[in-house]
Amino acid sequence: MKRIYLDYAAATPVREEVKKAMEEFSDKVYENASGIYQEGL
Repeated sequence: MKRIYLDYAAATPVREEVKKAMEEFSDKVYENASGIYQEGL
């Protein structure tokens, strides 16, 4: 039986063009999305 992955709430595949667009920021910007300061909001 072939397995089908349905739990996209846990992890979602990222399109290659999105990965490339995010590379610019991933090495330079470190913020906590759950933070209460401006950069986290």
